[in-house]
Amino acid sequence: MRCIALLAIVAVQACTAPAQSWSATASGLEFLLLDAEFTDARDGVAVGGDREHSNPHVLARTTDGGATWRPVATETDARLYAVHFPTRRTGYAVGFAGTFLATDDGGASWQRRESGTETWLAGTWFTNRTVGYVVGGSALDGVLLRTRDGGRSFESLTPNVPKAGRAASYRDVCFTDEHTGFVVGTSGTLLTTFDAGATWTRVATDTSDWLRAVHFPTPRTGFVLAARGALLVTRDGGRTWSTLPGPSGGKFNDVAFANENEGWATTMQGNLHHTTNGGLTWRVVHETGGTELVGIVPEIGLCVGGKGTVLRRETRSQPRQPLGCN
Repeated sequence: MRCIALLAIVAVQACTAPAQSWSATASGLEFLLLDAEFTDARDGVAVGGDREHSNPHVLARTTDGGATWRPVATETDARLYAVHFPTRRTGYAVGFAGTFLATDDGGASWQRRESGTETWLAGTWFTNRTVGYVVGGSALDGVLLRTRDGGRSFESLTPNVPKAGRAASYRDVCFTDEHTGFVVGTSGTLLTTFDAGATWTRVATDTSDWLRAVHFPTPRTGFVLAARGALLVTRDGGRTWSTLPGPSGGKFNDVAFANENEGWATTMQGNLHHTTNGGLTWRVVHETGGTELVGIVPEIGLCVGGKGTVLRRETRSQPRQPLGCN
């Protein structure tokens, strides 16, 4: 899941993208990959797991831009859903049954830290090395946590959310600066904060669908994708939102934009959709033949999914330095 880097913003690319080709690389991995994050053009981490528990591997690392991968031992066998690096060396991953992992060596080794919950954790975002947010939930109660010490302790921010704005589960989170953040989840839930989580407001979204991903390629332009393809767009930093029809043809997992115009969306059916006009129109640029596609890394030109699938784009844009929104 993705948002803008706090330390640097990539230059806006041309509105019309060149013809592109995506192809699968022999990753050597066999498990479902749900998310990926790169700290530069070569070094990246992908997370996932075929089952909720008892996975032989849930995390893999690349040092050659995604051409090859190797599993990394962790202190858990629980499926991991999201990974985020606020700096090149400091990273965090979250997953099933309250799993929270941390690394301080760029992903070479990971340590488990107690989140204080046994609930599914689906997304995480850190505004710096130590201050971060974690979201997830169950069939009944959404989980919204904050840490100020790199995951050594957590506090619940749920009391800061009005009861009418709470969801059964939150799916993704991102911040565009230290104060401005966004959370999406079930029943069309989109929450905004402009004071670092002290207060949250639910945005009227005109949909009851599960909102799967939120992404801001710039501080003012952001996108939220619903499971059935509706696309929510803001051009003023999240103050107001409008709804576009979005991509169609499947159940959607993730959305990510390289700039205000060019973006991609993935489906459970294995289609990769592409837009070059800010989400007004979309076309399918790759089909796996049924293998699920999930996480997208637009800066690298990479997409991950089921059965260890790693797609790479032939023409890649220059990555941000550092990244920090995957």
